[in-house]
Amino acid sequence: MMKSKTIFYNSQYGNREYVYNIHDYDELIATLAKKTGLPPDAIVLYTRPRKLVGNFVSNPLTLVNNNETLALAGCQLTMRVRPILGDHYHAIVSFWIYLDGAYYFVSPLRDIYPITEYPPNPEEGENTPYWEAIGMNAGFHTHGDGLIHIHPTSVMRPTDFLSEGVNCTMKLFLPVVGIDFRIKNYKSSLMFTQNIHLVPYQETNSASGYTIVDGENYDLLLVSTSTLQWYLFFWRDYSQYLANEKPIIYTNFNDINMMWMYANNAIFYFGYFPIDAVVDDFPTPLRTQIDIVLRGQIQFMETYHPASEQTTANEQTT
Repeated sequence: MMKSKTIFYNSQYGNREYVYNIHDYDELIATLAKKTGLPPDAIVLYTRPRKLVGNFVSNPLTLVNNNETLALAGCQLTMRVRPILGDHYHAIVSFWIYLDGAYYFVSPLRDIYPITEYPPNPEEGENTPYWEAIGMNAGFHTHGDGLIHIHPTSVMRPTDFLSEGVNCTMKLFLPVVGIDFRIKNYKSSLMFTQNIHLVPYQETNSASGYTIVDGENYDLLLVSTSTLQWYLFFWRDYSQYLANEKPIIYTNFNDINMMWMYANNAIFYFGYFPIDAVVDDFPTPLRTQIDIVLRGQIQFMETYHPASEQTTANEQTT
């Protein structure tokens, strides 16, 4: 007798996954996560015609809740990964640097083309859409509040998928706030160009991470060298930081540039630090102030962008 099977066509990786004799949704997701190496909460499954399989959509081939059985044997599903059109996530971001023998905090950066300043489009007689104004499909913005707002639907044509899934990476966000990511001698460098305001680390407080400050426009290029290096400190969820879990630390330029931003409530802390000052955490002189600033950012996000207001797409109709 032929085994029943569910065929998953992964439209982002161009391959098919075959899963046999699994009809429970949680088990299905766990199996796919193991086969693909993807985080379980990032996997999204669709039936035809592009209906989400999951806890929130009800049709003959979908699960209403995890206690019911999926009638998926022999069905072909499409697998994508988050964020997808309709998701609205937030993540915390900050930049700390070592310059001329001292540590500084870079005040929250702003979008280089705020929506009220988009140049008009003569043909349409109105403001130029975001992707035309800055020449990219971004899927990100910030309000100068130290948060990355991730929601592809608000800044893209609904027929495009350039900032969905694994394409939703740090390299799309950095230009939005005027940062030029460069590679020199296989080492990463960041050049800040817009609204730069450096604060001596001792002068930071709990509001520094989300307070809008008027800065100056100039080129500040910080290149990784034999003694200084760019780091990206990453927590999948800010609850991990509050639980005193150590961050994942990235130094490879490709890992930083291609950082997949699928996680809601994540923390992305950039640091340009002396190499001998970083062991498994921030440089010792900064730890107290970074903790104050970061906890302030977490409180700000919990107050103004609580989890109850952050949305996850339940249905894809395009």
